[in-house]
Amino acid sequence: MTFRFANNPIVLGLALCVLFPLFFIGGPDWASSPLHRSVWNLGHLIFFGLAVLTWQVVFGVGGWRQWLGLSAAILLTGAVIELVQNGLGRDLDWQDVLRNMIGAWLVMVWRRPTQGRGRWPPTAALWPLRVVVTTLLVFQVVPVAEVGFQRYQMARQLPVVFDINQPQPTHYWSGDVARMPAFGGNSGQSLEVRLGTGKYSGAFLNNMPRDWRGYQQLVFELHNPDTAPIEMTLRVNDTVHDRSDNAFDDRFNIRLLVDPGRNIYRIELSAIESAPADRLMDMANLSRLGLFVSDLPAAQSVFLSELRLEGTSEKKASTE
Repeated sequence: MTFRFANNPIVLGLALCVLFPLFFIGGPDWASSPLHRSVWNLGHLIFFGLAVLTWQVVFGVGGWRQWLGLSAAILLTGAVIELVQNGLGRDLDWQDVLRNMIGAWLVMVWRRPTQGRGRWPPTAALWPLRVVVTTLLVFQVVPVAEVGFQRYQMARQLPVVFDINQPQPTHYWSGDVARMPAFGGNSGQSLEVRLGTGKYSGAFLNNMPRDWRGYQQLVFELHNPDTAPIEMTLRVNDTVHDRSDNAFDDRFNIRLLVDPGRNIYRIELSAIESAPADRLMDMANLSRLGLFVSDLPAAQSVFLSELRLEGTSEKKASTE
């Protein structure tokens, strides 16, 4: 007898048993990369697609009653799973319920009915339904592919940590940032970081190349258009810090004096690596770089025109 995975209810049932606990244990957290979270979300389509396939292998591919019954059951099951996840500390995401339905509907529209009276929909009506459901799938898969390509580009762009020419800096930075012509009449682009008067104000690069091993320095350039210097802080941390209690002495912090005009800073990566009090920074899994001020008396902006890694060993700036 030929062993066929797609038509073997025992194998399908075992697959569902293995996958089901992943709704409640493991998986990405808030510190995980965007790619990890995006790929994990596709698991909803896979699980509920397998669930419908298993049902149909056991009971046959029915007509419209089966469609409605399975859709209602999956909608209810998905809602319950989200509510339970929310109680376990995970974020409630109703988009996951939609992904559940898309996974189930994909199997329904691409498998022709084999039993039941008044089989619905007729074959002629299946193709429009297939187009609609497949289009919904595309809208789920394309963003994941875009995030994957973005991560690939970031890995290849090293030693550049952030490409100033990126047209959408908010895809990478949190905070009030905008791409602007280079400050001081220079050619190219710069990133305007708008600073407010709150307790802390600035920008964080949350989506960046994570592996800085093999380099010796972080080099960046800030332009201050004001006539007075600004005291800023540069912060760098890894994913271990993100998943801990965010202690001040578990990350790298450095005070920067940003004089009027152009300022170039060179930070030794060895200082970043040794910054945590009780461990070494994981230089293969850095997750966040921040530039911010505290209690600024008046709102103003600074302009970042370069952010890269180098292999030379010249210093400028000292840790607090």
